[in-house]
Amino acid sequence: MYRDEYWREPPFRAEIVSAVLPIRRFSKPFEAGYFYHIMLAAYSPALLIRGYLQLVTKAVSGVFSRPWRIQETFYQMDLIGSGSVPLILVAGIATGMALTIQGAYQLAPIGAVHQVSKLISLTFVREVGPVLTAIMITGRVGSAIAAELASMKATEQVDAIRAMGIDPIKALITPRLIACVLMVPILTILLDAAAMAGGWLISILYLGRDPLFHWVLSASVLHWSDIALGLGKPVVSGFILATVAGYVGFTVAGGLGAIGRAATTGMIAASLLILAFDVLITMIVPLQTLAW
Repeated sequence: MYRDEYWREPPFRAEIVSAVLPIRRFSKPFEAGYFYHIMLAAYSPALLIRGYLQLVTKAVSGVFSRPWRIQETFYQMDLIGSGSVPLILVAGIATGMALTIQGAYQLAPIGAVHQVSKLISLTFVREVGPVLTAIMITGRVGSAIAAELASMKATEQVDAIRAMGIDPIKALITPRLIACVLMVPILTILLDAAAMAGGWLISILYLGRDPLFHWVLSASVLHWSDIALGLGKPVVSGFILATVAGYVGFTVAGGLGAIGRAATTGMIAASLLILAFDVLITMIVPLQTLAW
């Protein structure tokens, strides 16, 4: 195992043993297996984080260094974007229609049904659109990336790429990273537009509102800070999606039987991190945007 590539073979038992053995000599009350597992539980997360950061560093550096794999990047963009458009449009229209109906019910007692257009517009642009798009793309694309890379590793294709003198991270992760960072915001815009269109249909057919009045109210409540927040979150989500799914695919062990486990683990880990960072960004950014 190369010393600078800790992400390749978790749980890095050789390094853990070298760290544990000097301490065990002075720890006679502890049984060998008991103390070893304590150190394993404490040391593995640190190595996991370090391995992930090393992969992220190499993947990002591949964006700014040659060779630029433009053809592979465009292929990944087409794979992520074109295949996800029907799902995004259907989910956006259905969610927009449902939330418009529920919002109208909640605002009717106070006589503010006309404000439902503002509610849907602001809610989707700032929060629902970025999160819903990221979770759906993670379920569709993140699991596929993790399973594909795990399959390449299990069949020794990654080792073959390395034997040819090519960095597998820059060859496999970087194009997917660029594609996810570019396509997730575009898909978020499509979902926001579809949700507003679904709300517009409900406003006309169900609430009997003027068609133009709905769009005027929807646009009046949005500011540039809302749009910037709504596009910034998908960029972060795309970055997390590509790097976490790629890391899981590269580090999975167990042969061909581990491909399914890699797909599930990559999707769950990426989804949890996306939700955590969404909450963090939502807590921090409004303190700045209110001043604008």
